[in-house]
Amino acid sequence: MRALAVAVSASATPAGRRSSLIEARTVGPALLVLALALVMSVVLPLIDRQTSYRHEIRKGAAVALAAGITLVPTPGWDLASGALVGQTRTPVGSTAQTELVDGSVDLDVSTAPFAGTPSALLTRIDRINADLDHARGRAAATTHRYAVTT
Repeated sequence: MRALAVAVSASATPAGRRSSLIEARTVGPALLVLALALVMSVVLPLIDRQTSYRHEIRKGAAVALAAGITLVPTPGWDLASGALVGQTRTPVGSTAQTELVDGSVDLDVSTAPFAGTPSALLTRIDRINADLDHARGRAAATTHRYAVTT
């Protein structure tokens, strides 16, 4: 008779005999998640702070929001999108969007035509705010979607 030599190796250890609380196969994905969190929380804000805009608002500069509507931001803000008064190639229409940036603060201003009086506009804004306040306590409010009738 011949004797066979058999080598037995067990790679899985019972749960009670593990020497570490971390499984080796989860280390790679965990490090990837940590690296992405580091990039998004440290590296990207650092790049954003170091990046300058081409259109820094100077003292007395006005931003054209729409036809006949202007905004005078505090000097030092940056114009990310939109137009300065007197520096547009084409006239600004009745509907426009402007974005102003100051550090981590981003101010977006959108305009649209309104045919009513200023008092009617304020009444409409108050009604929309009341609808939003009413929706905040409901489950629908947690989805950041509100049913607003205008």
